[in-house]
Amino acid sequence: SIRDASLMTGLRSENEEVRALLADATDKSPVGQVLAAADLRIMRATDAAVRVLGGRSAGDIVDHDLLDFIATTGHADAKAAFGRILRGDAYSAEADLPLRRLDGEPSWGHVVARSLRRSDGELAMSVQIIDITARVSAEKLAAAALADLEYRSTHDPLTGLPNRVLAVEAIDSLLTRPNAHRQPFAVLYCDLDNFKFINDEYSHEVGDDLLVQLSRRLRARLGEEEILGRISGDEFVVVLPTSGTADDAVARANDLIRLIADTPFTVGFGRVFTSLTVGIALATPNSTAEDLLRDADLALYAAKSDGRGRARLFDEPLRHESERVNIARSIGDALIEGRITAWYQPVIRLVDNTVVGFEALARWQTDEEGDWAASSWISIADEVGLLAPVGEQILDEVLTMLPRLP
Repeated sequence: SIRDASLMTGLRSENEEVRALLADATDKSPVGQVLAAADLRIMRATDAAVRVLGGRSAGDIVDHDLLDFIATTGHADAKAAFGRILRGDAYSAEADLPLRRLDGEPSWGHVVARSLRRSDGELAMSVQIIDITARVSAEKLAAAALADLEYRSTHDPLTGLPNRVLAVEAIDSLLTRPNAHRQPFAVLYCDLDNFKFINDEYSHEVGDDLLVQLSRRLRARLGEEEILGRISGDEFVVVLPTSGTADDAVARANDLIRLIADTPFTVGFGRVFTSLTVGIALATPNSTAEDLLRDADLALYAAKSDGRGRARLFDEPLRHESERVNIARSIGDALIEGRITAWYQPVIRLVDNTVVGFEALARWQTDEEGDWAASSWISIADEVGLLAPVGEQILDEVLTMLPRLP
């Protein structure tokens, strides 16, 4: 019998041509591709794959284990991805993996693996490898730049110590700990005495060297969990756990003072003697980081007024002074915002109970504590030179109100 096979022959020829074209397109693709058996042995590699993996020809790649071209640090991720495919758990998987090129050049590849079914029923893989070395390098540079920027925003460039921003964050974290894990601590505000003289007389380079040596000496004396930061200039802050008593905090401060005073610093031209003055504030359940730094700073200036080279604890007299300072700062704002106003108290003639006049009483309206009588702040306004502006504001208000008073 004779059958016309021309159609079948044509289809077979076309199929072979399509396979050849697909193979040629795959070989010439800029994306590297390899075929790997179930045991990860490479059966075929395109020219692009040879280039990505650092070989000279496909012979350098074929018959090698696919993991031979993955850096050791990427083996766990590669095995997990390939394992899902070869177990039949997934059709495809992809991952960014560090490569081990034959020429030793460090590189990265974006690896996309897909499952294939061989004629004998065994699973195999088609693995595409895209060179992403440039992208990974750029990402690492960007990450390094970001890390450097973050470091610079939270650390002092001269000493490498935490700056004010990071010190405040550290104090806040101690204050917000659960009660069961909260430990009493103190904030020490430290100032290097006569630092301006050292800068002016010996140069700023000597001053910088002195600050670096000071920070190292303090850091060496403190424990790992105790915080040391540079706030500004020659001012440092120390945050350390205490037994909760003032005596303990003062004893620790005096220890740091002796540490600086007993041993001179060696700089370019010789030895420099200096001293440390310390203000101390004890944390309370209602403290904030800014409160503690402000209170310790006030104690520091009080200690300097007492003679320098000593420690001073923030106490009730200083607390009263702190409140006076806060009030003085706020009076000007209250005037501008119109929160100092007049209350009117009638003057009554007792014979016939007739209102014959009024006293205009200055009151300061606050959001937190209602209205403050003048007796709580008027003397402070006088001290800072704001009594006359307060009087003028009240007089203007009274003259406006006068026609409407009975």
